[in-house]
Amino acid sequence: MRDATGLVLPPGCMLDPGYLFAVATRTNAAHAALGTELLGVEPHGATIRVLWRPDLGGGDPGTWANGVVSSLLDHACSLAALVSLGDLRRYGGTIGLRIDYRGGGGAAPVLIARAVCEAPAGSVLRVNGQVFAPGASPDPVAVGLCTIALNPVVHDVGAT
Repeated sequence: MRDATGLVLPPGCMLDPGYLFAVATRTNAAHAALGTELLGVEPHGATIRVLWRPDLGGGDPGTWANGVVSSLLDHACSLAALVSLGDLRRYGGTIGLRIDYRGGGGAAPVLIARAVCEAPAGSVLRVNGQVFAPGASPDPVAVGLCTIALNPVVHDVGAT
């Protein structure tokens, strides 16, 4: 997806498609530098990808640096939370991220991260994510659990 044209948001999501696309791809300097692409959103999830370049590599030619994997996973989880909430005012930010690296990324030309948000639990959201290297292995390169803080519900002054 090159721009927000055709980006369909889930029912009830009050986010502007152009805003969501910008957050996914260019307003965060790290993800703009990575070349992160938004592939799509669903009611409680998001899918993004990044294409391999030599400057994103690990120690061996054609491999991925672990920082790219963790950054992609964190960003997919944050986007899933944002889409699931559907309201920018409620999103607080990542307060915890556990990643289990499973290997298998090898010399894959692309990494794809998909994250799905669980129901809110008090003042946090739990988001499960996976990073895949299509063509390199059917198993995930990494799996993660992200905890996202929620801002309290904002009420308009004077509302009854």
